[in-house]
Amino acid sequence: MTIPAYELSSRRPKTFQEMADNALRAEELGYDSVWAMDHIFVERDGRRRPAGPDPLTFLSYLAARTHRVQLGTLVLCAAFRPPVQLAREAKALEEASGGRLILGVGAGWHQPEFDAFGLPFDHLVGRFEDYLEVLIRLLGEGASDFEGRYQVLRAGQVFGPAAASPWVAAAGPRMRRLTGRLAGGWNGAWYRLDAGPFRSDRAEVEASVRAAGRDVSEFQFSAGIFVLPGEDSSPEIAAGLDSYRAAGCDHAILNFAPTPFAEVDAAHMAGVAPLLKQLR
Repeated sequence: MTIPAYELSSRRPKTFQEMADNALRAEELGYDSVWAMDHIFVERDGRRRPAGPDPLTFLSYLAARTHRVQLGTLVLCAAFRPPVQLAREAKALEEASGGRLILGVGAGWHQPEFDAFGLPFDHLVGRFEDYLEVLIRLLGEGASDFEGRYQVLRAGQVFGPAAASPWVAAAGPRMRRLTGRLAGGWNGAWYRLDAGPFRSDRAEVEASVRAAGRDVSEFQFSAGIFVLPGEDSSPEIAAGLDSYRAAGCDHAILNFAPTPFAEVDAAHMAGVAPLLKQLR
């Protein structure tokens, strides 16, 4: 499930500890994973709201406080950190958590953040392709080289054993082709309980994996799904999530609020928890 950074009723930012408490509660309730987003701020209706702490720092804290739950990023924005630094952080967190990290990355989309800090917003996919090439090499072992338009790697390597290839958030055809060729999985988001749109999107990603000559069984397909209190009943939720499994979803990421940025409804989170065992 996602760990957003805002209180739904008052729109106030959650504190670091409040967010951590949500994640700890999720593990107690039996959820398999908790996910942190990567926005410096979110601009809506002309207002800018801080969007939570650094996700890798937050997940490092959770790694020390949790025992079982997987720790995911949905997703890290490539423009915010060089690939060499991300590879170092990811490898360290992978070891610290006992292999529980799911590293999700993406090209970024929220232009006000780029503009606020002077980050280039042109050629997002081209920049991300080079970025992903370098990141995957650095997540491996040994020295690697790469010469691209936006990234260069000369006998580059970082500390730590090899880590899994990242999952990529990809919506457009070009990003999905890139995901199928290079990534370890796909972060699809955001959907409702109707699995039809996911099934269609997944088919396009799977085609890209096959076109790259890769084994689909070794690739992970995830879906971020809105499950809303007051709208979705337990039978609807159970049937909906079961339909995602039938559609080839390996990992469902639940969001209990109407947007990815609002606070989860804690009562709804607890109410859905009993369904988890029957859905596994």
